[in-house]
Amino acid sequence: MVELSNPDQAHFAAFDEKMRAALLARSDALIEETEAALADFVATQLGGRIDAPSAGYLRAILLQHVFCRLCSADPTTLQDGDAAVAEPVLSNLHAIAHAWA
Repeated sequence: MVELSNPDQAHFAAFDEKMRAALLARSDALIEETEAALADFVATQLGGRIDAPSAGYLRAILLQHVFCRLCSADPTTLQDGDAAVAEPVLSNLHAIAHAWA
């Protein structure tokens, strides 16, 4: 956490960190719940005749949705996004992937 001299900034930063952690925990929990519900549906309604989508697939759907929202695109049609916003987002993701290599 960044050291802040203004007490209000420090107070906000602590609250912001708590809210970001809660947001990420909720998104992880939602993916787990969705994966379990889909697996249950496949098992009970389809007799296991097809494979249920994996958590990785669900995360990819969420990533695409968030990317579209960041770029002001329609997440359903993938149309009308702002390439000027998309490029730095993609560059950041590329830098993260490059750091893992």
